[in-house]
Amino acid sequence: MHLFLKPYLQVTYNVETFTSNPNCTNTTSPETFGYRSNLHTDSFNIRFDVRTIFTCVALNSQIAGIGNMIQTQSFVTTFQGQNYTGGQFVDPQFPGMKPVFCVFPGNTTYRPLCTIIVGNAYTVPVFNHAGTNFNMPEICNCTEQLKGDVATNPYNLCEL
Repeated sequence: MHLFLKPYLQVTYNVETFTSNPNCTNTTSPETFGYRSNLHTDSFNIRFDVRTIFTCVALNSQIAGIGNMIQTQSFVTTFQGQNYTGGQFVDPQFPGMKPVFCVFPGNTTYRPLCTIIVGNAYTVPVFNHAGTNFNMPEICNCTEQLKGDVATNPYNLCEL
């Protein structure tokens, strides 16, 4: 017997609770995540492909290389005078995953910035609980000067 788990994470929000909390509404609206009041009830779901989240984080953290991915689409665009190339990528280890969208300033040899689509929004998934060091995490205290590997972590929430 084989046990197959669906590689999805689903988060359900109550629309009234979401819209009454300024921490939520100052960030985004339920419509950004695909909620439509004429089609939904008092709650909405956000469904994440876990394989896509981990692939995106691995690419942005340089744990995985873009050369290990399969490019399914490509594009070229210009923004504020800078040329960008990019495309959709999937990890061949995870058949059926939703694609990761990556852009490269100038050329494809530069480290990409990769995003995922959640509802109608391009998002950069981040895991952050490094604490005071990566080996023995402790709760962050953003009022103190950061030191060591945590101070140089580009995804440290104290620096966002």
